[in-house]
Amino acid sequence: MAWNTNVTTGRPPVYARARRLNPSKLAIARAEFATMDPGHCPPLRQSLGFPPARRSQTERRVPPVRDYRQLNDATTPERYPVPHIQDFYPAPLPAKVEAVAAFPRPLTARSLREFLGMVTFFHTSCGRCMKR
Repeated sequence: MAWNTNVTTGRPPVYARARRLNPSKLAIARAEFATMDPGHCPPLRQSLGFPPARRSQTERRVPPVRDYRQLNDATTPERYPVPHIQDFYPAPLPAKVEAVAAFPRPLTARSLREFLGMVTFFHTSCGRCMKR
């Protein structure tokens, strides 16, 4: 099975001008990016990046988010996307996908915690779904 990705390079890359942050938001952003120093969250190594936008929450912590609106406007949608992996059913699946599909699902919260304890994550993907 082969995957083809078509990248249109007829136009220049999406660009956004660097802009200054409000001093209070700048202090929050510096504190947020200071958490990357120990290596918990390594920075991306991409040549084309987007300026970080800030979204406010009810809490004092304001997480950084990326503004992808310009990229979404420049992206050409696929003509024939594959919405579900079940569409490949008659074809043989790669071994890694078969191993993940055959893995038994955890039935209790404890078994889920034990399973997640065996895997190393750079960040928690669950958020507040599991309270102790």
